Amino acid sequence: MPVGEATITLENVATLSGLPIDSEGVIVDIPDREWSETCVRLLGHTPSDLRGGVVRISWLREHFNNMPPNASSEITEQFARAYALSLMGCMLFPDRTRATVHLQYLLLLENWRIAGGYAWGAAVLAYLYSEMGRSVLHMTQSSSNVSTSKPHHPRTIVILMLQASNLPD
Repeated sequence: MPVGEATITLENVATLSGLPIDSEGVIVDIPDREWSETCVRLLGHTPSDLRGGVVRISWLREHFNNMPPNASSEITEQFARAYALSLMGCMLFPDRTRATVHLQYLLLLENWRIAGGYAWGAAVLAYLYSEMGRSVLHMTQSSSNVSTSKPHHPRTIVILMLQASNLPD
């Protein structure tokens, strides 16, 4: 590779993050969903300002900052989901504001055994490349009506993962 150029690879992501890359693909099908019911079921609460399946990370931190002593296993799981969801919004799959996270990721945390088997590193790399493309698009078309602030549809991530997995070594 010429000096001054770099490509982030799956191996780089695995080494730097410790996230798995050779597991089950991260796939979420999001039909029209009642997100408040999903929040109540998986987190125990729902934010009052919930819109379009996006939750403020500050809400997660406010409501899940201190786990009660002697919490039940259900409460412990809710706190763990909220913590993982906030990490996803801040570090793994951040939007431009780094202030919100889409609840599509919460669905992936419903079952911890299944969640542990996902190729999170591959999803992070696909998201990174997708965001880089969106940033370039935003810079080159900033005067147009193209919206670049919507969260990624999971199928976009899956397509990028499949494209990345078919690249030659």
